Amino acid sequence: MDDPGRMKLFCNPRARRPGPKSPATAFASPQAVEIVGRFHASLPGYRPTPLRALDRMARRLGLTGVWVKDESQRF
Repeated sequence: MDDPGRMKLFCNPRARRPGPKSPATAFASPQAVEIVGRFHASLPGYRPTPLRALDRMARRLGLTGVWVKDESQRF
């Protein structure tokens, strides 16, 4: 039976360790990433997605920090 006070952690079995390339350029060239970035920045109302700190979760997990992208106001 699940304990509602216990946090579950799900790991992506397909995740790869970061290599010499950034996550964005691991699957696209730096030039493609730049073109896509310029396109998004050109859209009306574009703003970078804010990051939100989850300090309580970080403490509970014994981590320095946990951050999530807040997509709730995007476009």
